[in-house]
Amino acid sequence: MTAVAEGRARRIRMFALLLPVVTLAAQPTAPDATARPRASISLLPVLGSAPETGFQYGVALFATRAQRSPGGTRPSTIVGNAVRTAKQQTRVFLDTDTWTEGNRWRVLTNAVWQQYPLAYFGVGDQAPDDAEEPYTPRSTELAVSVHRMVAPALWVQVGARRIEQTMREVEPSGALASGAVPGGAGGRTVLGTIGLVRDARDNLFAATAGHFAELTVSTADDAIGSEFDFRRVRVDARAYRTLGASHVVAAQIVAQGTDGVAPFDQVALIGSNSVMRGYVPGRFRDQWSTAVQGEYRSPSRGRWSGAAFAGAAVVAPTVADLADGRVLPSYGAGLRFRMNPVTRTTVRVDYARGTAGQGGLYVAFSEAF
Repeated sequence: MTAVAEGRARRIRMFALLLPVVTLAAQPTAPDATARPRASISLLPVLGSAPETGFQYGVALFATRAQRSPGGTRPSTIVGNAVRTAKQQTRVFLDTDTWTEGNRWRVLTNAVWQQYPLAYFGVGDQAPDDAEEPYTPRSTELAVSVHRMVAPALWVQVGARRIEQTMREVEPSGALASGAVPGGAGGRTVLGTIGLVRDARDNLFAATAGHFAELTVSTADDAIGSEFDFRRVRVDARAYRTLGASHVVAAQIVAQGTDGVAPFDQVALIGSNSVMRGYVPGRFRDQWSTAVQGEYRSPSRGRWSGAAFAGAAVVAPTVADLADGRVLPSYGAGLRFRMNPVTRTTVRVDYARGTAGQGGLYVAFSEAF
């Protein structure tokens, strides 16, 4: 392994979100079933540095509109982030989550534009660190998902996602430039999705009791404008329990599989700020993956609390091969700052480790799951 490759493989992405510089909200009061919804807006600076980007700066937005009454209409949110780097790289995203009265309808939207460096290591659980290929895509992603309640705590969903991607920079002698990797030259992916959601959590942002389960099936086909034809199924199940004096234990299992010719960035990936923290996004990828993680969340002291977590994941070319795959561990700990005690919205800072010196510092709104 070269010194440069080793440095990339062991890099730690450093990000710092300071405490809210602007927070517009009424002071928390006791729940009142007749009270009007309350709005809260927080703006936070984003500062960071990474070898492939240099100095990074930007701003993050988190806004909520929530009923004061527990058990009523769930809070609607807007989450955004805009980051610029010293190497003229940019990433902007905006997510909205809107609930109607009584939670009968839910509409989620997602918009992303980026020209930002990423890494491709190849396919499979044995992809070596020195196989890393830096690449910089320019991509636009738009998505919408509509949920309709059909029974208490049960929703059906339909959605669509469109991704347009071109490659701005790739390794000239690498796999992506060879034409052998689906999506290595960019392209357009259009997905249609149907699904079923069971959500009985007591809170969307920091659950302490209840459970969540989601099954989605997505299809990309040239009939709907996609340049890639494949199908994807994803299962996400979570459970939460409070022990003693506000000690919370949470568990999650996520499984995903693809069938057909999917672009390399749409197969099952390991590594994100919510599932398998401690790995560069896409460090391991294949047609199928399963990840399991658990987390302990300590009682709050004022607005501060802590968390410790661990997980394991497997990637494989088929479902049958998951049982014999290499187990990829992840573990870490972090701090939480509760911005709004009524809605339980938080900023979390987690440090996590994976295999072979992989590690990362993550800052995000709300709990990982």
